[in-house]
Amino acid sequence: VVVAFLEGNPDRPVILGSVPNSETTAPLGLPAQKTQTTFRTASSPGGGGFNLFTLEDKAGAEEIAFHSQKDLSMVVQNNMFETVGKSMVNVAGEMVVLQVGKSSLQMTTDHIILTSNGSTVVLDKDGISQDGQKIWLNCSG
Repeated sequence: VVVAFLEGNPDRPVILGSVPNSETTAPLGLPAQKTQTTFRTASSPGGGGFNLFTLEDKAGAEEIAFHSQKDLSMVVQNNMFETVGKSMVNVAGEMVVLQVGKSSLQMTTDHIILTSNGSTVVLDKDGISQDGQKIWLNCSG
């Protein structure tokens, strides 16, 4: 373990990192991954899993990567903005839900459900069903 002390005070230690050894090896292969900085933890003894945060600084291949052994949670107290220069792909194994107030879009492997202001549209293997006060169909051409 590498330790420093706030303002040189031995009563205020700060752990800066760890030094690889025979029991806890470096998380990266050197020199092949010399442009990466990684913070890696190990699941509780015997767990076999890990969480990982990696910064790749190789010119032209810059990347920030996360690996979560189980769940990843994020809380933003105000606004969140994402800007993607090219493609954005989200892949979920079971379900995706987008919710704004009382409106929602739920996608599973079996159906898509759109709900807003008391109206619902369901797309599933049986077809499309709609539940609401009114239904409008407009065709042009």
